[in-house]
Amino acid sequence: MRPQRLLTTAALLATLSFGTAAQADATLTFSDSRSPQQTSFLIHDGRILMQGQGRDGSKFSSIYDSGRKQFIMIDHARKRYYTMDEQTVEKQMEMMDRARQMMKQQLEAQLKDMPPEQRKMMEQRMQAMFAKPEPAPAPRVEVKDTGERRDANGIPCRVFRIIADGKPERETCVAKPRDLGLSDADYRALRSMFDYMSRMADRFASRMGGMHRQNTAELMSHIDGIPVSMKHLTKGYESRLEGLSTDALDPSLFQVPPGFQKVDPLAEMERNMPKGAAH
Repeated sequence: MRPQRLLTTAALLATLSFGTAAQADATLTFSDSRSPQQTSFLIHDGRILMQGQGRDGSKFSSIYDSGRKQFIMIDHARKRYYTMDEQTVEKQMEMMDRARQMMKQQLEAQLKDMPPEQRKMMEQRMQAMFAKPEPAPAPRVEVKDTGERRDANGIPCRVFRIIADGKPERETCVAKPRDLGLSDADYRALRSMFDYMSRMADRFASRMGGMHRQNTAELMSHIDGIPVSMKHLTKGYESRLEGLSTDALDPSLFQVPPGFQKVDPLAEMERNMPKGAAH
């Protein structure tokens, strides 16, 4: 069904009963001009199933639980899954720090037996290898309401311009959740997921060093509503909402597929690291 027809259904559901709308499910499907594949967000009872296909055609999916503030990452190729929360991410970064320090100590021990010229060369390489770059400061983000109103696939939306460090970067058309037929609970679940993703991006940038990259999840924290179209003004790519449904969803979609094995992401990481780095 096209968004215009689905929007009519959603509006009827929203006006029939507040109680009914509060329990509504939702499916939002987005396109990206950089890829022929689409990504869908299915929302049910505080959980969000994000699924799609990679550029190589492989299937990917994850389930976000807004109550527990965690992702369930599903590996369809190997029929495995693991849970990921903020504590797990923090432990992974600590393990990476320890592995890095152990590697540095091992190389420093090898320097003692090297001739002076070779040792000096290795010391210079190590300095470049283990120098931790300072994270670039987060850009100063402004959200400017242009006052312009449009229709994106039949959905009314309001145009905002995202300005980073004084330069226009993106233009997005934002719809009210109710105009999409989203219940308050569904919208809260979406905001919870994007807030989580934004925090993780900030944590990696501050802990591991490097460029602070602005992403869709972070932009969501500056905008009240759902971006139904977005254009990057300097890079030229676009994304937009292509499909919308408020039909009831099967609760089994938000569970790990039968027969998939649970793995410990920390144990998996430990097996590929120097002995002692995990503790």
